[in-house]
Amino acid sequence: MAGMDGKAHSKRMMAGLACWCLLLAIVVTLADAGRNDLAAQAAQAGAHESKPTLEAAPAAKLRLRLRDVPPSEVGPLPGTGTAAAKGEDNFPGLGPLPAGVPPEEEGVGVSLLRVDGSAVIGAVVRWATEEDLQPLLAADPQLWERDNDEILARVTHQVRTAANGWAMVPSKAGRMVIDARFGDLYTSRRFRREETSYLKLTMYRDLPLVVEVADASGAGLDVPVVVRTADGRGNQVLRPSNGRALLLHAPEAFSALLGRPDLYVQLDAPQQALATVLPRGKVPESSVKLTGQRGVDLQVRVEGLEGPCSSGVVEVVRPGSEPEVLRTTRRELRAGLAVFEHVQPDVALVVRVRSACGADVPEQRVQMPVPVVHLRHAVRMPRVQGSVQDVDGRKLGGYTASLYQRLPAGWELAASGSIQADGRWELAVPSLASQTAETAAEYMLVARNEFGATKAGLLQGLSTSLDKATFRAEVGLLRLDNWTIQLGGVVLDENGRGVEGAELELFLEGVPDARCRARSAADGRFDLRAPRLSGPLRVQVSHPGLAVPLVVDAKAGEKQTKVQVAFRGRLRGQVLVPAGVVPQQLQVTLHDAEGSAFGRTADAQGIYLFERVEPGPARISVQVVGLPNSVVSSDSVRVEAGGTAEVQALDLRGVLRAIVVEIVDEDGQPVEYGTVGPDVGGAEAASRQRLRPFEFRDGSARLVVPSAPIMLVVEADGYISQSIATTAEASVRVILKRSAQ
Repeated sequence: MAGMDGKAHSKRMMAGLACWCLLLAIVVTLADAGRNDLAAQAAQAGAHESKPTLEAAPAAKLRLRLRDVPPSEVGPLPGTGTAAAKGEDNFPGLGPLPAGVPPEEEGVGVSLLRVDGSAVIGAVVRWATEEDLQPLLAADPQLWERDNDEILARVTHQVRTAANGWAMVPSKAGRMVIDARFGDLYTSRRFRREETSYLKLTMYRDLPLVVEVADASGAGLDVPVVVRTADGRGNQVLRPSNGRALLLHAPEAFSALLGRPDLYVQLDAPQQALATVLPRGKVPESSVKLTGQRGVDLQVRVEGLEGPCSSGVVEVVRPGSEPEVLRTTRRELRAGLAVFEHVQPDVALVVRVRSACGADVPEQRVQMPVPVVHLRHAVRMPRVQGSVQDVDGRKLGGYTASLYQRLPAGWELAASGSIQADGRWELAVPSLASQTAETAAEYMLVARNEFGATKAGLLQGLSTSLDKATFRAEVGLLRLDNWTIQLGGVVLDENGRGVEGAELELFLEGVPDARCRARSAADGRFDLRAPRLSGPLRVQVSHPGLAVPLVVDAKAGEKQTKVQVAFRGRLRGQVLVPAGVVPQQLQVTLHDAEGSAFGRTADAQGIYLFERVEPGPARISVQVVGLPNSVVSSDSVRVEAGGTAEVQALDLRGVLRAIVVEIVDEDGQPVEYGTVGPDVGGAEAASRQRLRPFEFRDGSARLVVPSAPIMLVVEADGYISQSIATTAEASVRVILKRSAQ
C-alpha cells in the first residue's frame, strides 16, 4: 500500500514538474512574441529611439535592457534640433544644413584664437541677426553701414567661449553681425547665415581711436571719417554723431595692419588734403581733432548705352602731391547715382567711374561748385560667354570662373564670375574693348570649386571673336584640363601650430602667378595647384600677421612641404663693460610693444639675444644686479615679425666700474660671511633683501657700481652694520665692530 502511495506521489511530482515546464515555455514564448511585436511596431513606425525590450535571463528571471541602436539611428542631439551633421572638427550641427531643417533651428559655431593660435577661453561673444534689427533698420536704413560695435550696442545677445575657445551662437536666416572681446583683444565679422555654419576668428589687440570733427566755428560736423593704412589695405569709415566718432576696434585683420604701416585719419569728403598721420599705427590716448567745413553736395550720375548704371563705384580725386589713396573719396553707385557730401566749394576735382555698363572709364575734371556731374559710357562692356566641361565630359556647375590675361609682367586677373549648373558662364571683360589684332592678348580660363579642384584652358583669338555690333564673344564649349597639386603641405608658426588664412602664390618665370594661389585651412594645410611643373619652385607666403611676405623655395610635386612663418621677431645687442666687470653681473631687460618686460643676462662677450619678441617698438635697459638706480636704457628699436632687430651697443665703460671691498673686524681679521648692498635710507632689512645684496665670504667682495659715488651698507652676523661711500679708488676697506650681543 505504501508502494502504491509512493508511485502515485512520484507520478504527481512528475505531472507537476511537467506543468511547470509547460508554464515556463508559455511565458518564454509570450515574451518572444511581445518582443517581436514591439520590434515590428517600431519598424512600421520608422522609430529610431531606444526602446525597452524583454529578455529571458539564464536564471529564468525577466529583466529590462536597452536595445543596441546603430549609430545611423541616433536621434536628435540635445540643443541642436537637427540630426547629427558632420562638420569641421566633428562638432555637431556644423556643415551644410540637413534637408528640411529651417535655418533658425541651427547654430553658428565660433572658435576664437589668438594670433599665435592659442584658444581664447571666457571671451564675451555678442551677436545680432537681421530679424533682431528689423525695427531699427526701418527707422535707420543706413544702420548696416555703421560700426559693428555700434550696431551690437542695441542688442543683448551674448555668450562666453568655453573650452578650446568654442561657443555656439543661435542663428537666424539672413545677415548677421558678430563680435567678441576678451580684455583688450577684439574681433568682428559680418556674414550671411545661409553661407556659413562655422567661424574661426582671430582676436587682435583692440586699438581705440577717438576722432572729433568740427567746422571753423567749433561746431560739431558729422562728416564721415576714413581711417586707412598707408598701403591702402586697411580701410574703415567712421560716422560721427554730433562731431564725435569712436573706433573701438578694427574688423577682421585690419587691426593687425594698424601696427605695421603708417595710419592715416582724414575726412571722407573731397574738401581738404591729408588731415592727420599716426606713424606706425601709434594710436593716441587723446582725441584726434579734424577741422572741416560745411560744404555743398555733389551728385554724380552715370549712364550707359541702355540707361542708368545700376551698380559700380564712383571716385572723386583731389589733384595734389600726396599718394592718390589719400586723395580719393569713393561712393557706391546705386540706380545710376552717387552723392558726395560736404564738398569744398572752391576745390578742383577729378571724377571717374568703374561700372559694368561700359568698358571705357570716363574721367571728367570739374571746378566746384558744380551740383551735378554726368558721366556717360560711349562703349558697351565686352562680354564673353560659353560653356565648360572637364576632360571626362562632365559639366562644371558650382565652380567659379576666373579669366586671366597675359601681360609683360605676368598673368593678371581680367574678370571673374560663377559657372551655372549647366556649365554655362558669362564674364564682362573690359580689356577687350581696347584690343586690336596687333595688341591681342592671350587669355586663360581657370575654374575652381570650394574644395580647391582646379581646371584650366587657353582661349585662343578671343579679341577677334568679339562681335562689334553686340560686343559679345561666344567661345562655345571648352574642355578644361585638370591642374594637379604641384605643391602641398602645411604652414606652421614658430610654435609648430597650423596657421589659418595664409595666402600662398606660386612664382612662375620669376614673377608671382595670379592664377596659382591657395589659402591655408584651419590646420594650416594647403594644396597649391598649377600647370604640370618640374624642378625647383618659389612660393610667396603672406598673412596679416606678417610685416612683409615670405618667399620660400620648394620642389615641384612635393606633398609634405612645411612652411615656417614667424609672427614674432628677435632682438639682439651687446653691452660693452669696463675692465674687471663681468657681463653676467648685469641684468638686461627687454621692454616690448605689449608693455611687458623680460630679463636675462648677457654672455661672456656681453652679447644678449631675446627670442619671440612681439612686433613693434622695443627698448633695452641694463642695470647692475642689486642696484636699482643703476639703469641705463637704449633708444627704441622696431622689431618686425620674422626679423632680427639689432640694438646699438650700450657702452657702459664710462658708466660702471668694478671695485673690491675688503671687510675686516677690529683685529684686522677678515669677516667670514656677510652682505654688501645699496643703502636704502634706513629701510628695513627685509626691503634691502628684496634688492638682492651681494654676499661676500672670507672678507672680500668684488662689486660693480656706478661711476658716480653711491652709499653701500655692509652687514654681517655679530657685527654692527656700517654705511660707506664709494670713491674713485679701486678698493675700499671696511672695519666692522662687534655688536654688544
